[in-house]
Amino acid sequence: MPDEAHTKMNILRITCGGYDPDDIYNMDETALFWRYAPNSGISSLDDSIGGIKKDKARITLVLTSNATGSDRMTIWIIGKAVMPRALRGVNLSTMSVVWKSNKKA
Repeated sequence: MPDEAHTKMNILRITCGGYDPDDIYNMDETALFWRYAPNSGISSLDDSIGGIKKDKARITLVLTSNATGSDRMTIWIIGKAVMPRALRGVNLSTMSVVWKSNKKA
């Protein structure tokens, strides 16, 4: 398997070698589970806290940049609400982020 991965990486390097690094972009996403309860408390580091259902409410951050880092595109924040209460009246364009909503976010 490592030989196969090494071969595929070489093919990718050869393919990308024909492009200027300023023209190669990468996009990735990360999630923040903002209402997720901790697995254990301070008083009992080894014991888990029982009786708490894990709330999986989250927001997703989408980050995009080129290979040199000279062009970092606007960060997208994706959540369920069309406009969350906490952001009402906030001008998001001054913070250089874009809020998007998705019912299945």
